Amino acid sequence: MDSPTGDEQLLPGLEEPTRPPADIELAARRTIKALDEADLLEERDAVLCQSLLTLARQYDQAAAPGGRSKAYAIAQLHAQLLATIEQLPIPGDGGDEDDEWTKLEKQIEEERRAAAVRDRT
Repeated sequence: MDSPTGDEQLLPGLEEPTRPPADIELAARRTIKALDEADLLEERDAVLCQSLLTLARQYDQAAAPGGRSKAYAIAQLHAQLLATIEQLPIPGDGGDEDDEWTKLEKQIEEERRAAAVRDRT
């Protein structure tokens, strides 16, 4: 998925954010960038990338401290994020601790656990 040139437009949400993204959205953007730089993304992956960014943004809002989202809502977003990630191409063997893919999955899990703890208190 090459960067747009000339008259080409990115899907809404794939452009650079106008506000600083929160943790999961930032990790999702890093993952998409790493996949793109590795030439693993195709045009048909645009909708998955958009879905991942939208879900990541919603997840960040739901899991934010002081948010009103319940643990079950965050768990549903968590499951949707992981399902979307699984649809994207996997770089290499997908098992490197330092790759963006693995970092995103770990970060989502950490956020889910933190939100569950906040809900219990």
